[in-house]
Amino acid sequence: MGLATRLARLERENRELRAQVTALLTENARLRREASATAELEAENARLRVEAGKNSSNSSKPPSSDSPEQKAARGNRPPSGRKPGGQPGHEGHQRSLFPAGSVTSSEEVFPKRCRGCHRHLPKVAHGTPLCHQTVDLPPIAPTVLRYLLHAVQCPCGVVTRAPLPAGVPRGMCGPNLVAILTLLVGVYQMSRREAVSFASDVFGFRISLGALSNVEGRIAKMLEPAHTQASTLVKRARAK
Repeated sequence: MGLATRLARLERENRELRAQVTALLTENARLRREASATAELEAENARLRVEAGKNSSNSSKPPSSDSPEQKAARGNRPPSGRKPGGQPGHEGHQRSLFPAGSVTSSEEVFPKRCRGCHRHLPKVAHGTPLCHQTVDLPPIAPTVLRYLLHAVQCPCGVVTRAPLPAGVPRGMCGPNLVAILTLLVGVYQMSRREAVSFASDVFGFRISLGALSNVEGRIAKMLEPAHTQASTLVKRARAK
């Protein structure tokens, strides 16, 4: 066998081995994705089984939330004689406080008079203060950006209009507004008219049904690759 023939054979085998390695790597990546999707579905299935098994006797759910089957299985229990509500020794539940870094403003409040003798009190703290927090929203006002697209005439006689800057949408809705409107319609299941009314009542401006439909079209086009990938993984998963 000549040297040229041996080299040609080795190159052919090398190409075949590279193709096999590439195929194995692709298959390995696919199996990893399927395993990850399967693990997520199994975890979700386990969580749903736990949630389905909860009732007023084994969780903090009220008896009114029990299904007819759970109520029938519970039967008529004799009265315990205890008062309604939390029982002595029951661990209380309090709302978690926001961390100090999230507090917008803080005010120290001192009592003015003694609750016993009504004497004026100095502003000298005694012990640890009781922390009370309130949460509110600032007045919501839309940010309106205006772009004046000027036209300039060249000495040759041609008039050229400036295009929109890069990243500026052609419609009226900016990215934050697009995200909120999509959330209202897609996640919270508002009708288009309800979303339009929400924008008018809360944001203080009117948007047409046609503009909202354009927003939905933009988002659908942006999410199409992710939707296709998720749909493919779910179809290939062993457990649905």
